[in-house]
Parts: sequence; structure tokens; C-alpha cells
Amino acid sequence: MIPIEGLKNDVRRGRIAWRCARPAEWRREADRRISRALEKLVSACARHGGLDGALGVYYPIRGEPDLRALYACWQSAGLRLALPVVTGLDRPLRFCRWSVGSRLIRSPLGVPEPEHCVPVVPAALLIPCVAFSPSGHRLGYGGGFYDRTLADFDGFTLGVAYDEDEWPGFAAESHDRALDLIVTPTRILRPGLRAAAR
Repeated sequence: MIPIEGLKNDVRRGRIAWRCARPAEWRREADRRISRALEKLVSACARHGGLDGALGVYYPIRGEPDLRALYACWQSAGLRLALPVVTGLDRPLRFCRWSVGSRLIRSPLGVPEPEHCVPVVPAALLIPCVAFSPSGHRLGYGGGFYDRTLADFDGFTLGVAYDEDEWPGFAAESHDRALDLIVTPTRILRPGLRAAAR
């Protein structure tokens, strides 16, 4: 039997390779669909006062959905954006003010980060998923940065993934926190909200 970490690593490699192999037009259409759904969700959240602070977003790497055009629209509408920054291997992420088009640098882990950090506390987080479970749990890259961040995060969490990234066999561990919503090109899953309502 493959140990759980070995199985997760196999799934990570497979999903990342699959994403990166998608044709450019397929990716553009899938990302447009995700963007349309997110635009409606975030607009509704902002209307009800749920985004008084910044929205934590992500810069796409390794074939993740590219939502930068949507970020630019949100920014033009007055929404403040923030990108995650790694401050230590065993520490939660810090979020820094970011404007679309501003200068970024590569972190030691190869992730683009704002050149100068003005720390903010996001009201909500947009989080990419390498894979996800029907119960709303997310598989990331294995560093545990979002796990540590979500452990003390009281805001709203929106996962982003492709439909094909769903992994029904993913067993959540004790430290895993279900996301409130997961948005794919064809669906909006509400596992975290269902759990909160019970």
C-alpha cells in the first residue's frame, strides 16, 4: 500500500502535468468561465460588506487558472488586492498589498511576490487547488503554507480548480480545513458553507 504522502505526491505530479499540457485555447476558455463565476460571487460579497479589507489572490504558476484579467477588473472597481509571501518554512503566509502590473520578484521558492511588502489582513482568500475533495478539502504543493494560514484565518475562503482536479479518494487529515466554496469552470461547490449551516 502506498503511504498517504506518497499518494499525495503522485496526485500532485499528475495534476500539475495534466494542467500544463492543456492546449492554450482550452485553458483560456476554462479560465474565462471561472472568472465569470468569481466575478458574480465577489461582487455579491462586496455588496454585503464582506470585503471591507483586501482580497488575497494568487499569481498563477504551474498551470494554475490564470485570473489576472479579472484581478485588473476588480482593481479598477476599487477592490484592494494582496499576494501571499512566504516568511519562513514553518510559518503562515503573510499578505502584501499588490496592484496588477506592479513589479514582482521571485521568492526562493520561485513564486512571484511584491517587491516591497505593505502588510494587509485580507477579508477573503482566493486559493488555488492542485486537487480537491467533494468535502471541500484542498491538496496543495506540500509545503503546508495555506494549512498554517487557514488555521487562524477567520475570513471567507474560495478555492479555484479545474473540474478534472476533483479527487474523491482524498482523505482529509486533522489539520485540514474545508474551503467555504470551490469554483471550477462548470460548478460552484459549497462544502464549507454546508458544514457551517449544520
